[in-house]
Amino acid sequence: MEAGSSGSATSKVTTTCSKLMRSTSKTSSTCSASKGKLNNYDRALDMILGQETPDSDDFSDPNYLANYEAAMDLYGLIHSRFILSPKGLALMREKFLMGTFGVCPRVKCKRHYTMPVGSSYNLNESRVKIFCPK
Repeated sequence: MEAGSSGSATSKVTTTCSKLMRSTSKTSSTCSASKGKLNNYDRALDMILGQETPDSDDFSDPNYLANYEAAMDLYGLIHSRFILSPKGLALMREKFLMGTFGVCPRVKCKRHYTMPVGSSYNLNESRVKIFCPK
């Protein structure tokens, strides 16, 4: 991507996001459920897709923290949907084969590559675990 094409980058992200969220009926229901679960859905989406960086006025806003937390949750939901898509799975496979996620600390595994695994589809229910497939 060339320098100065941030407008087209934003539109590509928006388009990709929209396609991903509408790709299956399960995704659409997840998107609808996300709107219900997140109090500040529209503001969170604006924070994710926006080009501006927060300034001192934003930090003094009493709702900024709630909006930021909603943006983190929405990003996590979008990311989890992407990872389960064919392109996301291919990228995860490539990262696994390159050892991006680290190696297993167990001696018997002989530094086998690990991968991240989420144990829940619900927000803030559990943290990502590291899995050694050996």
